Amino acid sequence: MKKIIISILCSAAIILCVIRIYFVNSQGVLQPICTYSRNEEVSFENDFFNSIQDTSDGYTITAHETELLSLDKFKEKYGIEKDIGIDNCDYVYTVEVTIRNKTNSNGIQSGINMQQFIIQNGSFITFFSPEAYPYINQNPESRFSLAENDSLDFIIPFALYKENVDINDFEHGKPALVISLYPRKKIIEL
Repeated sequence: MKKIIISILCSAAIILCVIRIYFVNSQGVLQPICTYSRNEEVSFENDFFNSIQDTSDGYTITAHETELLSLDKFKEKYGIEKDIGIDNCDYVYTVEVTIRNKTNSNGIQSGINMQQFIIQNGSFITFFSPEAYPYINQNPESRFSLAENDSLDFIIPFALYKENVDINDFEHGKPALVISLYPRKKIIEL
């Protein structure tokens, strides 16, 4: 008799779990994903990564050229002779961008935080490399604001590690620069 009661209770618990999972998944809101192309000017609008306080309304970004270099080639190209904090990485992927302030007049209260940018390639993601950034850009700050109607060109570095990514898959895949996550995920296909 005990076995029958336990079997019925376990079956009921499993059924309730399945019903709950179905209910949660059916009520979920799908996040819209906006996809843009290289050399297309993309407005940040009120989209952000982690906090609504980080919005970059009035700013735009245009992704231009990309380059995948071994760490040695990267250091050679940019004349870096010392350890820069990413010497254990295997490759550096760089993205040339232009960031422009079209209509934001809030001054230093709002701007761009490039440390939140992500490279996504299928199921692989990697984050902005703050260690390499100041060595390849004239403006060493990765969080900044621009005067209205001003623009600057930057090279954004991303460190890649062989144990985390298959370089052949990365080169032949479709890497994308993620510039916001909420309320819309905005990606620029590179």
